Amino acid sequence: MASMVRKIFVAAAFLGLLWLLLVSPRANQETQVLGGQERVRLIIPDKEVEIIAKIDTGADFSSIDEKLADSLGLKASRRRIIVITAEGRQEREAVSLVFMLGERKIDTVATVADRSRLSTPMLVGTRDLEGFLIDASRQFLTRPSGTPGFPLPFLPDGFSSAGIEKFIIIIPMLGTLVVLLRLLAGIRTYGVFAPVVIALSLTHLGVVPGMMVYLFLIAGGILAQVFILARFRLPHIAQFALIMFTLVLALTGISASPIGFAFSVTGAFFPLIISSHLIEQASLTIEEHRFSDSLPVLVYTLAVAMLLGFYGSFLVGLPLSTLWIIFGFSILVTIVAGHYLGLRLTEFIRFKFLKRTHVHR
Repeated sequence: MASMVRKIFVAAAFLGLLWLLLVSPRANQETQVLGGQERVRLIIPDKEVEIIAKIDTGADFSSIDEKLADSLGLKASRRRIIVITAEGRQEREAVSLVFMLGERKIDTVATVADRSRLSTPMLVGTRDLEGFLIDASRQFLTRPSGTPGFPLPFLPDGFSSAGIEKFIIIIPMLGTLVVLLRLLAGIRTYGVFAPVVIALSLTHLGVVPGMMVYLFLIAGGILAQVFILARFRLPHIAQFALIMFTLVLALTGISASPIGFAFSVTGAFFPLIISSHLIEQASLTIEEHRFSDSLPVLVYTLAVAMLLGFYGSFLVGLPLSTLWIIFGFSILVTIVAGHYLGLRLTEFIRFKFLKRTHVHR
């Protein structure tokens, strides 16, 4: 008991340190430091565009390039305002503009000018820099909130808007739910990795249609392996490689079907790889044991993945600071669940049934 209390205390201390290092600095958005140039994300009703802007403390209003404003459909909203420059009071065209700068969403009025000969298509003036610190000797110190910090070609398209940081944070949090289902409920799955990655791709594809795709691929792959590929009497490694060819053909067929479920390259990555992995695991289990032993684990894996898909879709919509709090709480939950030595829920139900049978007799 004392050992358990000590471990919980250490975990709580770790969570406190995590809060101080990660969550608290993010909650204080008044001390963000900007360089001489920063990336901003323009938010237009039907699209979002990321560009590079000059941070200019010598300018009052922000300014955007005339051709860029027209290409974004801002021409209709133009009006004329009075600005004060070194040359005195001037009347200039302006547009309403919404953009993300660091963690802040800024709704402003920006003047329109020909910036084709300047280094950046946009300038951010002092009216939109309140609360920021400026270090003109440096550049690109922030990124617009919700934008990946660096490109990862294997990320699902749907995570581009959520950001690489949210993507990374959510992965172990989904793993915590798998731990709870396995250690407390006794639900068997093919590891932690498979249901978590399936859930991430379901967040991109849509939970229900994505699960239909996985069921089609896995069922078709297993049937092809058992009834077709096994007849060639090839080594396992060759059979599993041929399964990937089969799955690629299946994905191509889905894309060309009348239902119109189209895949991008990144959108097809997870279904192809994870379906191949699950088919391999299920096939080995069928060969070593029985089909009746493999089927429940495969069904539980997909069911858990579907549950995680709904959970992941919920997490993606939360603010980043809230995700860090849940992240820390998930660490504590994983540690506590790892020390649970009692009966799983499925075992409790099974033993309760046996107890009733014994008393009846």
